Amino acid sequence: DDAKLFFENAVEASKGCGDPASEARAYSSLGSITVLMGDMRKALEYQRRYLVVARESGDGHGESAASLEVAKLQDRLGNASEAITSLKEALAVAEETNDLHAINEACKHLGETYKNDQQNVKAVHYFQEHFRVSRDMGEAQTADSARIQLGFALGDHHFGHAGNRRGYLNM
Repeated sequence: DDAKLFFENAVEASKGCGDPASEARAYSSLGSITVLMGDMRKALEYQRRYLVVARESGDGHGESAASLEVAKLQDRLGNASEAITSLKEALAVAEETNDLHAINEACKHLGETYKNDQQNVKAVHYFQEHFRVSRDMGEAQTADSARIQLGFALGDHHFGHAGNRRGYLNM
């Protein structure tokens, strides 16, 4: 509660000083703290405020980071279609700013969200992008993780079509 109060005060002070970067960081921190406190809906509200401030101030990196946080919370709350929209927004902004880390995260989370929503073709597409970007970044551990996720997504897709969509082959 002390940390939450601290960042609520930080939001007000940032607004008073006209410092959108500090205001955005304070909203992001409020969202993170509120997640730890277990109030996902309130956390989503703070992360949406973070997104608005980042967008209005022209902070592309902050906007893509905020969109990713909003999407994660939407997904946790069971709103897959909203999460997908937010992830696509995050991906578009990340591509505009050439932020490979944000592109990679957005592709990974799009793949996971589509996979959880049983949209295997789209999941495979985004996991392929996640793998490609991970390799382009030269991060071996991330690329290995992406390769595994892609393998599982391809397996789900192919086995889902096996045996007239029964998921297995007649032997």
